[in-house]
Amino acid sequence: MITAIKKQLDKAKLHRYYRMIEEFRTIDPDMPVQQIATFLFVATREGSSVKAISAGTGQVSSSTSRNIAALSKYHRLNKPGLDLIEAREDPADRRYKTVHLTPKGHMFAENLIYKIETTEEKEKGESKEL
Repeated sequence: MITAIKKQLDKAKLHRYYRMIEEFRTIDPDMPVQQIATFLFVATREGSSVKAISAGTGQVSSSTSRNIAALSKYHRLNKPGLDLIEAREDPADRRYKTVHLTPKGHMFAENLIYKIETTEEKEKGESKEL
């Protein structure tokens, strides 16, 4: 009996992760997981340097820069980006950039949290009914 409940709880956790990925797909159906990782890293550690994001997400710096560009207002070759994050010059050393959420990025992050929390509450209600 306990094993069956544990398996059900594990599936509920996986479902929440799936819902999170689906939320990212609402803004870009083909968004690579590296961009999701970049966004989540910035959302949880605003003001990080590009180097810190590279280290934290396990991406090489060129991939990190490309993912930051895709999530910024303008992608490579001046194509429109997603406008979720922005890179700013570090006032202490203008050679470096720090990365922050844009207002749109803050709204998306808050919506993501809300959707995950409401999914959790719904699942808890369903498990009480069992």
